This record gives sequence, structure tokens and C-alpha cells, in this order.
Amino acid sequence: MAFQPLRAGDLRTRIRIEIEGRVSNGQGGWTTAWSPVAVIWAKKVPLRGDEITRDSIQRAVSVTRFVIRHRSDVTAKHRIVEVKKVGDAYEVIGGPWNIRRIDDPYGRRDRLELDCEWQAGLG
Repeated sequence: MAFQPLRAGDLRTRIRIEIEGRVSNGQGGWTTAWSPVAVIWAKKVPLRGDEITRDSIQRAVSVTRFVIRHRSDVTAKHRIVEVKKVGDAYEVIGGPWNIRRIDDPYGRRDRLELDCEWQAGLG
């Protein structure tokens, strides 16, 4: 596939990259919580939808690719949520999407392709 520059007009979906961390529960223990890393624009490309059965429970699964400008701090430990701006805050409107694959398809450090999975009933 020939190189195509990433155009700003293609980045129409606002996403928030989040990282899981430990937070004190106030009783001497810990709980996990997701913290924002960045809110950025992305191109959303739906790849496929399917149904899977795990532990005798059938769930809908959706795989989507988010194309973003290159960042060196994104790993598979992060997740993606789609957001919209409401006043000074962001409201979650989609996800969470678990990052399954990260690729710099042309090796030019101009973009990352994040293949992400969402499962109904898990987020």
C-alpha cells in the first residue's frame, strides 16, 4: 500500500487515552482506576463485529481501528474511550476499547494504528 499522508480532516473522533493505576480505597487497601493520559483526535475505522461464547456466555465483540498522530507513550496497557466535550469536561460516549495491536504502518512516525476490541457487558 502506498504511503498516504495523514490529513487533519480525517481525524473526526475525539478519544481519551487512559491508563490503569492503583488508587487507595481509604481502608488500607487498593482498587484500580483508569486515569486520563491525553484527549486527542482520531480516525475511527470499524473492522468487524462478531459474537463469541466464553464461559457459556454469548457476547457481542467489535473490533475497530483508531488512527492517531504518532505518540511514543501509547502501549497495550492503555485503553481508549470515545468522548465529546461538554462545557469544560468530557463525556464518555463510546468504549472502553482495549488496545490489542499498535502499528506504525509506514515506519515514518507520522501515525499509529491502534486495533482495539470492545465487548458488550464488559465495560
